[in-house]
Amino acid sequence: MAGKRPITTLLIGIGGSGGWTAVNVKRQLYDAYENRMPDNVKIIVLDTAQNPIFKIGADGKVREEGMGIGQTILERSEIAHVGGEVHELVRDIARSDKYPHIKSWFQANWFLENLKDDMFNLDRGAGMFRQFGRFAIFRDVQAPGTSAVSEMLNNTLVSLAQKMTKDDPALNVIVCGSLAGGTGAGMFLDIPHLAQRVAAINGITASVRGFFYLPEAFKVDLGNKRNAAHGRAFGALRELSRFLLNSNHETGYPMHYHAPRAGFNQDLWQSSNRGKLYDFVYMI
Repeated sequence: MAGKRPITTLLIGIGGSGGWTAVNVKRQLYDAYENRMPDNVKIIVLDTAQNPIFKIGADGKVREEGMGIGQTILERSEIAHVGGEVHELVRDIARSDKYPHIKSWFQANWFLENLKDDMFNLDRGAGMFRQFGRFAIFRDVQAPGTSAVSEMLNNTLVSLAQKMTKDDPALNVIVCGSLAGGTGAGMFLDIPHLAQRVAAINGITASVRGFFYLPEAFKVDLGNKRNAAHGRAFGALRELSRFLLNSNHETGYPMHYHAPRAGFNQDLWQSSNRGKLYDFVYMI
């Protein structure tokens, strides 16, 4: 017997930890709802790594809707790749003034002087650099018409809004990932903002929650890299506290993903955050 209808929800996994969390949630939804995904729940994962495979369960046949056994996997349609080779773009940012919205926070010269060339291939991940995790979002949305982030957020939010009933006070958006690495800890502020803006532009009321792993959740795996992970998590938590507690909600904090130019949706790409990025945040 299927469980009670869930609250209409979009689960967004960011980075590898977000992907593994998402596939575990998907398996539990299959178990609870007669081996099917509820039609008012969607999962998307944003990751810099190319062709990540998130699966759980015994090796063998992939579990499909209606099947009670097999591996639960995330489909390609549930994963957005936001990596790519960025060396030339980083050089351009360092040498020109075409990207003031990135240059104000991205230390292009430091990366060019200190990293080997292969570190600029984000298909291999963000290399534990939070700035690269955030940079991947900015790179992806430079051309909104081909942006994986923009397309997935818009399509899934609009689709889910059509499934809402009187029992849904708001569309539930959950962002999950790790604050110990580079990808998740670099994306975890921009993704809720973009989700809020896409929802508002489409007239959708959304409530955003965050679930994040701290370094202590990875004690077995981090080893001698634990101190660096603590530094990344501290920086992420410090930024999060500003957006939850100290943000000036009257003037807003500028969230600019493009230099000003005609023909782009300025309500989305040249907006300001005038409220809390998350309604609730849970640390694990």
